[in-house]
Amino acid sequence: MNTFMFALNGDTMLYYFPFLLILVTFELSLSAYKSSGSEWTTRIALGNFIVNLLWTALLLSIVFNPNLFTPEFVPYMVELYDSTKEKITFTINLSKTAIVVAVIVTNSIDVYNGFNNIGVKEET
Repeated sequence: MNTFMFALNGDTMLYYFPFLLILVTFELSLSAYKSSGSEWTTRIALGNFIVNLLWTALLLSIVFNPNLFTPEFVPYMVELYDSTKEKITFTINLSKTAIVVAVIVTNSIDVYNGFNNIGVKEET
């Protein structure tokens, strides 16, 4: 058995790379503006909402892509953990669901705080 293998499909991840770079740019720009000490406005809160929504959409697109993992990954995990394909697939799907739920909850809290802070001056 190989001692090392790639779990994620490189071609699939490269497909999402430009979107990731664009969102990182938006996030950095928004963070720089928010940390400038200016007052939260509806426009900033709306921008924060849009960035969080785009991050969630990108995550959902990546996580539920059927080509996310290499074809050899599940059989490798079956052999490594002496398990069945169904158990490994269930564990992977449960992990992906937990990640999605955690991101959605975190982004929802961030959006709520953003709209709740309208009119409040950011302290640096």
